[in-house]
Formats: sequence, structure tokens, C-alpha cells
Amino acid sequence: DTVSGTGIAGATLVIASAPEVGLTTDAFGRFRTTFTNAGLVRVHVAASGYVTERLDLSFPHRGDLQNAEILLSTVRERIFELYRSVAAPLLPDQDQWGIWTPREIFAYVRARQPAPALATLTSFVEETYYSASDPDEAVIEQAMTRAADAKAEAESPPT
Repeated sequence: DTVSGTGIAGATLVIASAPEVGLTTDAFGRFRTTFTNAGLVRVHVAASGYVTERLDLSFPHRGDLQNAEILLSTVRERIFELYRSVAAPLLPDQDQWGIWTPREIFAYVRARQPAPALATLTSFVEETYYSASDPDEAVIEQAMTRAADAKAEAESPPT
């Protein structure tokens, strides 16, 4: 986990090779394989509530790769990063990021100009980021669309 630095139990790691190798991490987020093909391979790492990582790894001679670490970000963190990219530039002072809630940021912006796209994004962030259940990775696409709309709205001159 990129934030906590702890291993993710039950994450799946797929080595796209012939034949494909699938692994699941243990209770400490570790995995072990007997994969011994040297060279470049495509790897997919996924876990519930996290953004899937797709990367190319170069396995050394005899496939002896030790202490490799693959960091995963939560879907919540990815959504909040998108929100920050839109909302932080709208603050009167950048030091207020992390102090103001999304709702307070929206109230500040709305008091100065109409911001329906930011309202939609803010509601979406509140529903997904603060939800009791882990959001599915599929919501990132929706967050990206809403963030693009809110950014375009912020960059257009008020009428």
C-alpha cells in the first residue's frame, strides 16, 4: 500500500507469459514463484479497493528476482488526487488544501461563481472517498470525466 507501506494480503499478481503464471499474496503481501524465464514480461497486480498496476518487469538470468516491491494506490486515493488537481488551484491559499473539506471548497467557489460541474465532482468524491465500502476501480473513469468537466468549468470565464 503506497500510503501505509504495509503488504496487501490477497492481491493477485499475473505474469503474462507462456504459460501465464498467476499468484496470490500471503497475509503479509508477499508472493513467491518458481517462474524462471529471464527477460521482459508483462505483470498485472490487482487487489480489491486498489488501482491495478500494469508494468513490464525485467527478470534477470534464471528468473532470480528478489525483494521486488510493487506499490498499489487505493481507488479512494486516486479519486482524491483527481479532485485535488481541480480543487487546489481554486483555493485562496494553497496552504488550505488538507484543511478545508471538499464541501467547504465547493462552498467557497460557489459563493464566487456558479459551479455545477464542481458540485457534481464534489458529491461524487464525498460518495466514493468517504463511503463505508471500498469503491471499485471502475469508478475512476467516472471521476476522471467529472474532474475534466470541473476543470473546464473553472478555466472558463464567468458569465
